Amino acid sequence: MTCSKKNWAYTFVGFGGTFLVIGVVCGFVIPKIVIGIVEDQACIDSKTDSNYDDWMEEKPDSVVTKVYYWEITNKDGFLYNGELPKLRERGPYVYKQTTQKIDVKFTNDKRSSKTWKKETKFYKEESCKTCKEDDK
Repeated sequence: MTCSKKNWAYTFVGFGGTFLVIGVVCGFVIPKIVIGIVEDQACIDSKTDSNYDDWMEEKPDSVVTKVYYWEITNKDGFLYNGELPKLRERGPYVYKQTTQKIDVKFTNDKRSSKTWKKETKFYKEESCKTCKEDDK
């Protein structure tokens, strides 16, 4: 049994229509479903929302800053006698910044505003052995 050109045409049109339907579903329907699920689980629109407490406790990663500096050990000779500077590296001085949401407000149009309270602390444990926060 041989296939005629007409049968091949119907086959290609059938596959084309099937792929068109799959493309429409993947391009329009699935994204709307995913966006709806994300909005239900991630969007907080009032303090009575079931996810509000988790959202308030959720904190971004803390920022760690390591500071190094060079100390001139012969500053008088360098400044007044034309000597080359003798340098000694100091550090790391480690600081961690944490954030917290405060003053959270919700409007009638389901928008929110908040203030981020940022706090930076010196961490002696992760800094060099001789590093102190008040070094000069």
